[in-house]
Amino acid sequence: MQRLITMMSVTVLGSAGWYWGSEIGFMTGYFSSCVGSALGLYWGRKINRAFF
Repeated sequence: MQRLITMMSVTVLGSAGWYWGSEIGFMTGYFSSCVGSALGLYWGRKINRAFF
């Protein structure tokens, strides 16, 4: 269950970062996607520890 929650949060936040950052430019989209994925990894694991 931990991997599923983590993968879903990384995918959703990474995609959101790409969507918002790519309106400025390609590299901004890339870096904001990396930041979103890192936040998704952190929050996904935190949610998993809190509920499971």
